[in-house]
Amino acid sequence: MLELPIEAREYQASDPGGSDELRVQYVVEGVLDLATWARDSVALALPDKILCRPDCAGLCPVCGKNLNDEPHTHEQEPGDSRWAALEELRERL
Repeated sequence: MLELPIEAREYQASDPGGSDELRVQYVVEGVLDLATWARDSVALALPDKILCRPDCAGLCPVCGKNLNDEPHTHEQEPGDSRWAALEELRERL
């Protein structure tokens, strides 16, 4: 179970006028879409990588094997030949 403290709040001016900065996408005609607001708040608070325990190595992003059971690395795959010109430019800079 992942315990996730979430602090989220939204502000919409009572008369935002033409300014989009003072409008909130979750309030439509004075009604708060609470489900969408809560979902987005949780999604933004989630860590980039969810692990089963703090010392977990995770899964290999290439083959999906459990890195706790079988630590390994993969050789770097050759890049797409269509990007070769940009790669040469990056090496010169």
